[in-house]
Amino acid sequence: MDAITHSHLPMGTDVTSTNDACPICLEDFHGRDVTAVSVKPVFQTQCGHRYHVDCITQLFLEVAIDRRQCAYCRGDPFPVMNLNTGESHQVKFFPNLRFYYACSNGNREQVSRALAEGVNVNAVMNKDTPLILASNEGDEVIVDHLLKAGADVNTARTEDGATALMVAAQRGRTNCVKLLRIGPYQGQDSAENK
Repeated sequence: MDAITHSHLPMGTDVTSTNDACPICLEDFHGRDVTAVSVKPVFQTQCGHRYHVDCITQLFLEVAIDRRQCAYCRGDPFPVMNLNTGESHQVKFFPNLRFYYACSNGNREQVSRALAEGVNVNAVMNKDTPLILASNEGDEVIVDHLLKAGADVNTARTEDGATALMVAAQRGRTNCVKLLRIGPYQGQDSAENK
């Protein structure tokens, strides 16, 4: 993960929306398996357009929080509802590039702030989750915070099936490997106190 690639999504172009396809990836909503271990939920904007969670997350990643809009109608998409759970999410649920870079560059303060604001700790950002990014860099404090915030250790990259544990092991990040195998430390033994 030495270089970060940016996927440019159709923010300035017209895209279509149907009941059966995401207007970003144009794939059907039925049975789409985004990660190796689970089917990701479908999200619906307040203006009524549906997106795969990873597509809408990617759409918002490079857009300032106050400029985020529906890719279909350009309206205010918030709140966005998870159609699988019925949960409603506001704008800060979707990570931005600052959070992405904070996870990959070890900015603990920024990660803590985003977690306190309710960012989606399992968001797929440019093909990686925050946990995979932090594990790649070997920052055990950020890995610990992400795990405590509910990061899923089993989420794998679609293209190669790598999990955070696999990435940490490949990079020789032994402290992260221990955390990922046993879960976040509790109390006095937390990674932040080490």
